[in-house]
Amino acid sequence: MVALRRTALLLALALIFSLCGCGASSAGSSWQDQYDLGVRYLSEGNYAEAVIAFTAAIEIDPKQPDAYLGLAEAYLAGGDRTGAIEVLEQGLEATGDSEIKDMLDQVVSEGEETPAPPSQRPPYSGQLEDGLQELMGDAAVSLEEFTIDGVPVVQLTIEQVQQMRPETEEPIFGIRENSTAYTYSNWSWQGEEKLKTFDVEQQLTAEHLTQVRYYAWPDRGWLPLDVGFRGLHTGDALIDVLETLGFTPEGARRLSEDASAWEEGLAMVLNLDFTTGDFSLGQTGGDIEMVFLTLEGGGQVWLDFSDQRLEGLTISITQ
Repeated sequence: MVALRRTALLLALALIFSLCGCGASSAGSSWQDQYDLGVRYLSEGNYAEAVIAFTAAIEIDPKQPDAYLGLAEAYLAGGDRTGAIEVLEQGLEATGDSEIKDMLDQVVSEGEETPAPPSQRPPYSGQLEDGLQELMGDAAVSLEEFTIDGVPVVQLTIEQVQQMRPETEEPIFGIRENSTAYTYSNWSWQGEEKLKTFDVEQQLTAEHLTQVRYYAWPDRGWLPLDVGFRGLHTGDALIDVLETLGFTPEGARRLSEDASAWEEGLAMVLNLDFTTGDFSLGQTGGDIEMVFLTLEGGGQVWLDFSDQRLEGLTISITQ
């Protein structure tokens, strides 16, 4: 392997120079001194100092391939593959050296061959047109489908929402203003506790709503809320939501089974882009599942799940 051969060469050079104390002209000696210092630090496992020395050698004479190779070795030894790739690309551009190219190809190839951890690897991803129709049917979701009391959210202002859903119990908060937007909320009493169940936001510069959110409060007994999309309510099962979004029954079953079987403490993240036909399924930190939609007509929707039940929904509207 190029990397191992290069390390052996650097260690050999360190031994040669330490034994013979070779001298040279002042200009060559200056570059060589820094390079030799980098070799010594690399052989001692002092990777941070090696990076400094090899970098200094490159600054003195940017046409020396060995300095780029040594610096790349130091980055790799310190666990910085990206740094190694960057310096090798710089070295190849500056010198055109074939050994730099070989090492660059190898480092890039090794990175591509390293599999992602299971918790980060999407079981399904790609274009819907490329063989994934068994999971997703002829699905299309438009922002116009998301409504409040039957009116598309893209057509509503915050004042209209306040009229449609007035606050009925004290304390009354009304429409509030912060530095960037107006906000308005609905609340529900659960015993002696008042919980926010719904809120909307309208940017100060926008003519219509820019965000809508629903909250089901599963730790308070799961409030059943109509989220204004294809008859879905908070508390609905993940598999039913997937079918509502357009997945075939078999696709919804497979995806929900994957979510339930994944590592405890990690969340399912299902990204659906109805404008391009892309979707992917993976995991991230957290204890809930999330479905992220990019919609025809602009805007995004997040559907959060707890214990594979719809916990909340957020609509972000592109102005």
